[in-house]
Amino acid sequence: MAPSAAYDAFNSDAEDGGPEDFNLDEGTDNTDLEDLDSDAKHHRQLTHVPGPQADVAELRAALSVVQRAYTECHKELCQTRKALFEANSQRSKWSRNVSSKSNSLTTRIEQEAKKYLLLYHFFIIQSLFPAAPNPNADRRNPARWKSQDGKLKGALTELYKMIPVDLHESMVTYKQFGSVFVQVHGQERSNVLKVIKDCAGALFAPYNISPDLFTGKPACKKDNKACLALLKKDGVGEYTRFAPILFADPKQMVTGGFLKSPVLVKVICVLMFGKSILAENKRGWPPARGQKMGVLSVTEGLIAGACILVRFLLSHDPELSATGAETQVNYRSEYDFYLEKLFKASPWAVSMMNFFNQEVFGKGSQLANVESEVFANVEQLCTWEDEFLDELDNIDPAESHTLPVSTLHDPNAPGGHDSDLRDSDLPSVSRTPSPVAGSVTHFNPPHSRPASVTAAQADLGAQTISGASCRLSPSISIGQPISNSGVEVSAVTIAVGQMNVSGPAEAETSRSRRAIPVVSRRRSSAAQKAIPAIPEVVPEALTTDIRATEPGLEPTRCGRRATATRSLKPKTKV
Repeated sequence: MAPSAAYDAFNSDAEDGGPEDFNLDEGTDNTDLEDLDSDAKHHRQLTHVPGPQADVAELRAALSVVQRAYTECHKELCQTRKALFEANSQRSKWSRNVSSKSNSLTTRIEQEAKKYLLLYHFFIIQSLFPAAPNPNADRRNPARWKSQDGKLKGALTELYKMIPVDLHESMVTYKQFGSVFVQVHGQERSNVLKVIKDCAGALFAPYNISPDLFTGKPACKKDNKACLALLKKDGVGEYTRFAPILFADPKQMVTGGFLKSPVLVKVICVLMFGKSILAENKRGWPPARGQKMGVLSVTEGLIAGACILVRFLLSHDPELSATGAETQVNYRSEYDFYLEKLFKASPWAVSMMNFFNQEVFGKGSQLANVESEVFANVEQLCTWEDEFLDELDNIDPAESHTLPVSTLHDPNAPGGHDSDLRDSDLPSVSRTPSPVAGSVTHFNPPHSRPASVTAAQADLGAQTISGASCRLSPSISIGQPISNSGVEVSAVTIAVGQMNVSGPAEAETSRSRRAIPVVSRRRSSAAQKAIPAIPEVVPEALTTDIRATEPGLEPTRCGRRATATRSLKPKTKV
């Protein structure tokens, strides 16, 4: 149908009162009818199409009607949009809280994921999510690391311990918890690696490694001898978990220096306090990860993560993943190994926590009083690494005298070298059992309380040389007996300093040492008769108690040695 024909049909219907099916209700008033007529007339004006023979005046009138209609339509559109904005602003508080609550929960999950990566686990164990109820497993049981199920229960227990209690229910009920957590965890691992990689040149500068190795392609580190010497034993062979870079001195891979590398300390400091810790100007830097999280002490996961970061930076692997693409190093397994040793609660593990807390935060660890737990030994293949582990498990922290990181490689530091200290400079140690029984003597050294030394303790002190310790602890050693007319006399040497040694009484004639004759309680009848013939005899009242009031002090290597002498006058019996 042509437009003109349709228009004529519409006009005919309008003149007849409208279409047949258009009927008005009886209750409609005259006002509504007038409005309908006006709308119909306006509609006819808008839809009127001038004919081909229309003059200019008719065309202008039609255009004017259309423009006015467009203006009114635009005005109504603006009013409708304004009403929509007002309606959105007047939504109920409940509907707004629903969306804000969802955003707040996601933000908290992201924060906990970043904290979990930095302090607890560098790699997420598979099947950790969706989270099961808390198994409350023993995290320090070595059996935890022998099976995948044990690792999962230990990690889940640690996850519940780390995440606030008010989020425990969301871990189980919120379906997106695991996906958000895993995604942010992977992103944060890349961010942490970038921070350490940016300052890798300064971290490895003491090892004569060019900073260009860390800015170029990873393949250039494949055959670099300096990098291989820090990753492999003697720079050859396979990659080992006991990489030389993890020791205090890479050239001396001894148990006392394992995980005491200065690089590990610097990496942890950068993560805690930012890259400004390596710069001279330490002001004006944004807060680092550790400062934002409020970290006040190191964790086992933080130390293990630093080990993985250091080893990866020296390797030619392009990306840090569970298994290295080029080196085929299983970083996930190596990370679990370091965690296992640090979680063992052995004396070595406790000493490591104290060491890093002291170097990073300058304080002692709360784990200092943790008692070691005894678990069943697990048989392993005997390799040089296993022998190293046996020494590591049996190491005594009291005998470990590794210097702090601040004094390592410093020849001017106290104790930095001991080339002038030789075994030939030490006197012979008397191993003759002490003849004194029971309580031997009471000695009150300066600035200390009187101490009672038994015969067994005296023998032990006489057989021990502390050649490396610089602690100024007093000790008493008993030398060989002197037989004079049946009277048993022993040489008592009192020393305060680095070396506590005692020799026979006949050899104690030097200036730095003097012997104090002590008479034992056990005397024979011949000895009783020979007492008047002895030029100097200790009175009866002083046979078991000798007190040095003002001992003479002479300088020694790392301390001061106190030699106590006393003029004892004989008391003649009537």
